[in-house]
Amino acid sequence: MVIPENMQMMILATSTAVLFVLVIGLFLYARGISARLKKSVGLINDLYKLTQQQENKLAETDVNLSEASISSQERLFDLESFVQRDVEFQNNTTNMLNQFNSRFENIESQTQQVTDKLSKLTHQTELLVQEDPELKMYHHANEMAALGAGIDDIVETCRLPRAEAEVLIGVHQKRTKAS
Repeated sequence: MVIPENMQMMILATSTAVLFVLVIGLFLYARGISARLKKSVGLINDLYKLTQQQENKLAETDVNLSEASISSQERLFDLESFVQRDVEFQNNTTNMLNQFNSRFENIESQTQQVTDKLSKLTHQTELLVQEDPELKMYHHANEMAALGAGIDDIVETCRLPRAEAEVLIGVHQKRTKAS
């Protein structure tokens, strides 16, 4: 089945607009993930500071325990337990950071792929418009409709049939309402 060129142009324009909206959405989503990642890193730094404070308190406790003549075995057990918890905490934190990094890299990769595809489609669209005078006319009519031109202005300027001008304006009105 052969699709009329004006429909191809409308499909291409609509596809480009949808792809652009998806890219913007993906960009905003990536920014949100980045902000959450920064916040998580801040929380991890705060947790690290708390760990340092706990270590300082533990050192003070150690001095107090020495003064109270608590056996060295009990102190060693306490220290080993603390170190074990600290190592577990650090391992959990490292795992969380690795997961965040992996997700962020995946989002960056997807964003780059979408950007590359959008660039290719934009370039192909520009080539098509430049090569075909009729496409130039439809492209100009599409731009006029997007800017809010009336049916009569589009018909007169681009020499399009009235029905096609009405369809173009209808498409742009639907996009405006959807936004």
